[in-house]
Amino acid sequence: MRSFKALADAAILRPNMQIQGEEAVYQPASSDSNPPDAFTIRGVWSGPHQAINLSAEGPEYSTTQPSLGVRLADFDTAPRQDDIIIIFGTYYQVIDVQPDGQGAATLILQLA
Repeated sequence: MRSFKALADAAILRPNMQIQGEEAVYQPASSDSNPPDAFTIRGVWSGPHQAINLSAEGPEYSTTQPSLGVRLADFDTAPRQDDIIIIFGTYYQVIDVQPDGQGAATLILQLA
């Protein structure tokens, strides 16, 4: 009997990445090779709106926080902070990895 994670990956995550995913290059910050080996992944790109208040009485500012949803099965080693993603010709640094417990993760990015 297959685990729920394996079924979710086969039925949902993998097909979703093929349909909605964007191609990106993933460059680990460190590995056994020098320079680290880059590889191609697919991920669901997002730049969600965020409202920021710098003070309780001050105005609200608007910004976006880019992120990339990925399948963890696409990685030999788990993604980490300081890894680099190149998507749409722009370099981003991974500043946080947020696994969902179901075989995927959201990589929070900033311009590199």
